[in-house]
Amino acid sequence: MLDVLGVFEQLPALVQRSVLGAAVLLIAAGVPIAIWFFVTRSPTARLIAARLLTWTIIFLVSALFVFLDPIDGIIETGVDGGRYRGFWAPISLWGCFETVRLMLIKPRNVARTLLGLVWLAALLIGGWQLGHLVGYALVLLFVVALFDIGGWVGGKTLAKLKPFDFRIFKKTSPNKTLGGLVVSFVLGGAAWVWVFGGGVFFGEPAANLNLMGYLGLAGFAVLGDWLASKLKRMAKVKDAGAIIVGFGGVLDRFDSIIWVGVGSLLISYF
Repeated sequence: MLDVLGVFEQLPALVQRSVLGAAVLLIAAGVPIAIWFFVTRSPTARLIAARLLTWTIIFLVSALFVFLDPIDGIIETGVDGGRYRGFWAPISLWGCFETVRLMLIKPRNVARTLLGLVWLAALLIGGWQLGHLVGYALVLLFVVALFDIGGWVGGKTLAKLKPFDFRIFKKTSPNKTLGGLVVSFVLGGAAWVWVFGGGVFFGEPAANLNLMGYLGLAGFAVLGDWLASKLKRMAKVKDAGAIIVGFGGVLDRFDSIIWVGVGSLLISYF
């Protein structure tokens, strides 16, 4: 029988905080939103609740791959045995399939083909890096999940006020607003502070380095989301696929985390 508590206790502190943070998110945020939806039948609450539930399921399935590793040498075994790659490899390969499909939609053009090739490279590199990070990829997935949810929350609430209604990418992704971006950075930053503990932005060199790391990876998350929107816009489709009902395909859900994987690989060289 799997000793879940024993496996959890051997996980790095960052991963433990990420798993606990997801549980807190589901209970503290999911329950009130669900009640709001059932009481008011609010479309906004329904969308936010669905987004929250989708990301929670994705995160918990990802965490399951960590818990299924043997207790002894859990992180190393995950790399050598490739078990954690069993989560990211199908995502990357299916994302490649969706990308090729978008590239082949007629009429074809050179720009869309080149952007598709960039995406294919990002899916393979980012997926490999996330699989190589094993349990530590949970930290990035948790932060990106909050970042993504924040964009929806901000887009449905703060973006109704000026100047937060400013559309950042008017042609490529008109639904992306300044309000959504602000809430994304705040919620993502809260997740980053949570997993790194301390909650101190200034005063300690490590804390400052962590903050700079977050800003850098957040930039890659925004880049991934924009590039996915650009590719879909060029192909004249709303969703990259329909594997996740109501929320598009793999490319729609994992665009940010894939590029965060690419970013973490680049940042590791500096």
